[in-house]
Amino acid sequence: MSKIINAHIHLGGSHVVDSVYTEEQLLKNMEDNHIDGMVVLPLAEPTPDNFEGHNRVYRFAQEHSGRVWGVADMHSRHTEEVYMKEVKRCVEKLGFVALKLHPLLHGVNPITKVADKAFRAASEFDIPLMIHTGLNVTHSPAIIIKKAQQYRNLKIVLCHAGTMTFSNEAIMAAEICENIYLEPSWCPSHYIEKMIKTIGAERVIMASDGIPSTAIELAKAANMNVTEEERAMFMGGSAIKLYKLK
Repeated sequence: MSKIINAHIHLGGSHVVDSVYTEEQLLKNMEDNHIDGMVVLPLAEPTPDNFEGHNRVYRFAQEHSGRVWGVADMHSRHTEEVYMKEVKRCVEKLGFVALKLHPLLHGVNPITKVADKAFRAASEFDIPLMIHTGLNVTHSPAIIIKKAQQYRNLKIVLCHAGTMTFSNEAIMAAEICENIYLEPSWCPSHYIEKMIKTIGAERVIMASDGIPSTAIELAKAANMNVTEEERAMFMGGSAIKLYKLK
């Protein structure tokens, strides 16, 4: 039987986006929507110290092993030593499955030198790098193409796949770079269909980002004009394979 994986959802709070998601809310969201597993990130803040957020995600994942997996969300303005040490801890001790670079909440351009440590860390520890895209030109998917070509062995996930405004750019980037994957939360279903038909369902990953949008993203998936095999891959198979979920 195919699995449903929410491959990008947050735990915790942020005054920037004015949201708070608790462990209890995430579990209820899973049950209400018949979701088998979640890839969980701490909700980023502009301040650099997010280590307790990592610990909270780890505790949640430990309590629900096989259903919850953690992702590190490291602020790019940490020093090289602090950044690499924390990513190493998250991967080797906490068992996290990916690293997140959030240009909007971290206030960093993803193609600058200060952000390059995210690409290097994900490459060194052999985990996918998730990058927030969309909303403005600084978060344009096209600017990731050069980085994807530089780090050809690194799997890069464009979160929100350009957020509709830049979705065609996201598709183009994934066409050019086979190591780019698309996570199209907040995109209309016809764009998601186009992604699946253009680059294949194994590189398109379902997620909700927030709790309120989970049912909406599932409704999109259920009503797209794709094959059942493509739908099953999009709704869980692609995330299981990419993040090596057990």
